[in-house]
Amino acid sequence: MRRATGQATIEVVLILPLVLAVLVAAGEGLLVAWSAVEATDAARVGARAGLIGADAERSARAALPRWLRGDARVVVADDGRVRVTVAPPPGLAALRVTGEAG
Repeated sequence: MRRATGQATIEVVLILPLVLAVLVAAGEGLLVAWSAVEATDAARVGARAGLIGADAERSARAALPRWLRGDARVVVADDGRVRVTVAPPPGLAALRVTGEAG
């Protein structure tokens, strides 16, 4: 019985880092997806503002959560399309997601 308990402990110790890595990857994936949704929503707000004659870029930036505004890029095309590109937090600055509307 003692040997089986030791084996179970070793199995848990070996599998725990894998489980934690999967959980961290899933959390990062959710942050990326959430950032993409927020970018698309901000692009829609900017496009709507442009339709009524307001400042589309300013409206799109204001629609973003504070934690996404810092590195956000907002481009308003001549045809009224608005593209919002953001970097999802926390450590994925090399990855950028874009939302577009108009």
